[in-house]
Amino acid sequence: MVVVMNSKLKLICFATLVLLFFNAVSSADLLFQMTATKNTLAVGEEVTIGIWANIEEQTTGLNGLNLWQLDMVADVPSVVKVKTDGTKSGTEINFIAPSPRDLDGTGWTSINKDLDANVFEGNVLGLGATIASMPDDSDTGVGGFTLLVEVTIEGIAPGTVEYNLVDALGVGGGFYGVLRDYFEEGPTGNYYDIMDGNLRFVSGNNVFTVVPEPASVVLFAIASAFALRRRK
Repeated sequence: MVVVMNSKLKLICFATLVLLFFNAVSSADLLFQMTATKNTLAVGEEVTIGIWANIEEQTTGLNGLNLWQLDMVADVPSVVKVKTDGTKSGTEINFIAPSPRDLDGTGWTSINKDLDANVFEGNVLGLGATIASMPDDSDTGVGGFTLLVEVTIEGIAPGTVEYNLVDALGVGGGFYGVLRDYFEEGPTGNYYDIMDGNLRFVSGNNVFTVVPEPASVVLFAIASAFALRRRK
C-alpha cells in the first residue's frame, strides 16, 4: 500500500511540475523600452524615438510577436508634438516590425490628442502593428530587443516631458502583444497571449527636455547685458 501511495504521490508531483512549467511560460514578460537620438532638444528641433520589445524568457525559435499595440503618452502638454503627414507610410512614424505588415491593422487611432480628444501635443494613442498573415513565423522580440517603430517628435516650447507606454484607460485600444504560437491549434496556444498583467515598460531614455532655440538665447543674453549696462 505504501508503494502504491508513493507512486501516486510521484505522479501528482510530476503533474504539478508540468503545470508550473506552463504557468511560467504564460507569465513570461513582454518588455518594452525606448531609445532616442538625443534627450535634449531646442524649440523647433526634431528627435527620433525608437520603441523596442523583448519576450523576456524566449531566446530561440520563431514564436515572436505577430501583433503589438500600446499608447505612447506624454505627461504634460505643449512641450513636444509628434511629427506626421497623417499616412501610415509616412517617415515620421516608421513601422519596422513585425514584417511583412498588414496595413489595415497597422497604425494609430489618434496623434497629438489627450484622453478627452482635446489638443495635447505629443500623444500617440492606439499605436500598433500586426503581421500580414497571423499564423506566420516571427522572430520579433526573440533573443533580445527588436525595434518595432520609430516616432519623430519636435520641440515646441521649453519644458520637460516624460513618456510612458501604457493602456490609456482603454482609449487607444489597449496595451498587449500576441505571439505566433497563440494561433496554433491546441490548448498550449493560450499560453502565449501576453496581456496587461505580463507587460512591463522598462523606463530609461523616456524623458525629454526642450530648451529655447539658440536665437532666443542670444537675444535674451543681449537684452540682459544691455539692461545691466544701463543699470550701472
